[in-house]
Order: sequence, then structure tokens, then C-alpha cells
Amino acid sequence: MKTYFALICRTLLIIPTLICLMSFVPNEQKDSVVDVLNKRTGEQLAELKQVTGYQVESFKDEKGYLAIKIIFNQTTLPHNKYSKAFSRSAKTPMRNISSSLLSFLGTDVSILVYAKAGSNSTTANALRNYFIKNGIKAKRIKAQGINSTSGGRIEILIKVSQKMIQDVQNGISID
Repeated sequence: MKTYFALICRTLLIIPTLICLMSFVPNEQKDSVVDVLNKRTGEQLAELKQVTGYQVESFKDEKGYLAIKIIFNQTTLPHNKYSKAFSRSAKTPMRNISSSLLSFLGTDVSILVYAKAGSNSTTANALRNYFIKNGIKAKRIKAQGINSTSGGRIEILIKVSQKMIQDVQNGISID
């Protein structure tokens, strides 16, 4: 009986060690937080590049993560500040961006409208409201009008959110 008891005790001591060793994966085999988030942003970037009507670029944000910049010329995305509606030519690109934002949750969106004073804030808020009406949570979207004399340009910046970073760091799936 003592032999069986000793065997069971040794086995119980060995099992946690084995479990610990089995769960260990060398760092070079694990994807870093940056790798996971950059891969996800790359997937969204590829999706956004499939539709014409705007220019899409990637850049590194202030934390070193891959981010997306969508650029419209104001002539590409005409907006009537009185009707708060976008032109017909803008509807497909706008639907595509909304769909992408709904598919890739966990990102923060900044809308920057460079135009003459007065029209820039109106257009920025109209864009923000469009996204909100299409299901994007208001807390994800910031809009800003920026005075500019060099013609109208609209930039939509898509960056990973702090919550998304924390979720990946804590092992929570972002899919």
C-alpha cells in the first residue's frame, strides 16, 4: 500500500511540472502583440483596397502599430452641407468603409477634414453621423475640421484601440 501511495504522490508532483513545460512555447514561436494586431490591420487594409473611390495607405501609429489612412479629395466625396447627404458617387466607398469598420471591431476612427473654415466641421460631423447611423459606435469615432487654404481633403484614420491592445495582451481573441 505504501508503494502505491508513494507512486501517486510522485505522479502528482510531476504532473504540474509537465503541464507547465507542455504549455511553454519559445518566444520566437509566439506571435507578439504587435504581430497579431498588424496582421489584423493588414487584413482590413487589403479589404479596403478592393473598392475604388478613395486612396488607401498604411502607416505606423505613435505606438508602432500598423494603421490605415483613407484619403478622399473633397471633389471625390462631395457633401452638401445643407442636405447633410453625400453624392451618389460617394455611396459605394462610404458603404465599403462602414462595412469594414463593422467587420473589424476594436479600432478607433479619426475623421480629419481639411477645408476652408466653416465647411470643414460640418463635413467632419456629417461623416461621423453617417458611420454612427450605419452601426458604428459613436465612442469609436472622433471628427475634426481643420482650417486649410490648400483645397479640401478628407482623411479617415483607422488605428487599433487601447482595449484591443489589452485584449491581445491578455490572450483574448479579437476575431
